[in-house]
Amino acid sequence: MDSRGVVLCCPFFMGRGDFFVKEFFGKLGFDSHHKMERFGVLFGFLLLGLVITTGVSFGEYLKQLNIKLGNDAIYTESFTSSISGVNGKVRGVYTNKDKTRALLLVKFEDPSLVSLDAKDYQAYVSAKGQTRQVNPKGAIYSFGSTGYLGVYLSDVDGFPTQVLDITVRHNANLGGDMGTVNPEEMDASFAKHDQFRIYCNPGASKATHLAALDSKRLSISDIYKETVGDFEEEEIREKLNDSLALMQQNLAKRDEYGRRLTAQGMVLPEEPQYMQGDTVTESEDGVLSLHTQTVFPGGYDFDWQSKQIADGGYLDSLKEREMGETDEKMFARMGNLVNTTDTALLTTLSDAWFRQDGSEFDPYLSDLLPTDETIVSLIGDYEAAQSEYLSTKLAYQQTQLRELLYLEYLSGEQDSQFTVNSEDQAIILWDQI
Repeated sequence: MDSRGVVLCCPFFMGRGDFFVKEFFGKLGFDSHHKMERFGVLFGFLLLGLVITTGVSFGEYLKQLNIKLGNDAIYTESFTSSISGVNGKVRGVYTNKDKTRALLLVKFEDPSLVSLDAKDYQAYVSAKGQTRQVNPKGAIYSFGSTGYLGVYLSDVDGFPTQVLDITVRHNANLGGDMGTVNPEEMDASFAKHDQFRIYCNPGASKATHLAALDSKRLSISDIYKETVGDFEEEEIREKLNDSLALMQQNLAKRDEYGRRLTAQGMVLPEEPQYMQGDTVTESEDGVLSLHTQTVFPGGYDFDWQSKQIADGGYLDSLKEREMGETDEKMFARMGNLVNTTDTALLTTLSDAWFRQDGSEFDPYLSDLLPTDETIVSLIGDYEAAQSEYLSTKLAYQQTQLRELLYLEYLSGEQDSQFTVNSEDQAIILWDQI
């Protein structure tokens, strides 16, 4: 057969092919006379595809959820007590190396609104939405007047990867009634008792290791230093660094506006006593340091950048301490200096400005020349930089450095200041299902 024969036969086979296809689809109910059947089958295919896609997506979601469940130790970052309305934050979930001991650490924003006695608290431990896999014993610790509360749990079998539902009950309401109870999220006990709920997973890989929990005999002072002390010291050091950066900025502004005033023919007045000769330098590592010959009454001046409280602290080496003076007496004496000193007199700026020709400049004249108006603006900027520097230095020396010393003092005193509730009813186990 030549090519012409093939060409002539193609229409025949093409026509026969269409016939068989139509007949096949007709038997399946896919022809034009079976529109509903065709729709049903097509819908079934779409639905099957959707189910497969959803199944794959849901499987991936469960996979990610299990990863998150195994990693994350904290699921509640803040809380509000149901009746008193006291706010707080979860500061950490800690475990020992073997994950047989765990510590949930929380902090109340306003310690004056809650009891500082651990015996006024109970913790109810369950598992969120499933059967509890642990049977821990434990205790509740209150770290003095700091506002920190610790729920300590111990299970010789260890903590598995499971989200625990821990409800902390405060049995000594101090009169507050600012809380709100959402019936959809809380059971009736939250309306009857002042309590808050925390979700956490001590068995998670991201639970923080706490060396103090590895010791056979728990040291509250060591626990405090590694948890509360570290948190508080980091926050204080951040404030100190911010103050140094602001002082450095204000000194730079003061110098720049001073140069502009000199160029305008002005004589710069004598600096206030408590900023004369001050500089803020920055090391190659970016560490800022204040160099000053003056310290505000009741304030402190020591090198806090080169070490931390865990390295030995600062109290024993303070030059502000008098011979043989105890920490308590030093704090009392320095506090008295702060309370009896009129800091306004120490931060007063000069109110007299002179030109380089010896004439006094009066910024309050009503007929100032345009150049004089520029000078008035520069004087305002110059004095604002000085004022902000002095107020920042005052807070730095009298408040922030003192907070660091107080923290060191409290860290060493926790063994005598903490309270503990280790009674049988301190930790109560229950199951939701």
